[in-house]
Amino acid sequence: MAEEEVPGGVPLYYAEFWVRVYDLPSDLITQSTGFGFVLRDENGMFVIAGSGWHPGLRPPKFAEAVALRHTLQWLSVQQYSNVQLEIDSKEVLFGVMSAEEDFLEWGLIMADCK
Repeated sequence: MAEEEVPGGVPLYYAEFWVRVYDLPSDLITQSTGFGFVLRDENGMFVIAGSGWHPGLRPPKFAEAVALRHTLQWLSVQQYSNVQLEIDSKEVLFGVMSAEEDFLEWGLIMADCK
């Protein structure tokens, strides 16, 4: 079976996610990065949505990567399989697809996402 083929009877899920960086004054709330995702079935129908927070402000590529990692962890815990992710960060996409080993923070986050 080719990679792009979906076996009959196995539902395909689509997970789209987004990241927002909140930089409010520290006396109002701790600086953190918020993220969210929406899970849809193979027909594009809503299944479930989720969101979360990661402490600290991060550069955009790190915020996107951390959001991806949290989303993948959630999908794994909920035992979703055959998930197609939509991602709009070229840096994160290339990081996940790269075969190079990187033991700095970026590489470790990418390794968790593979």
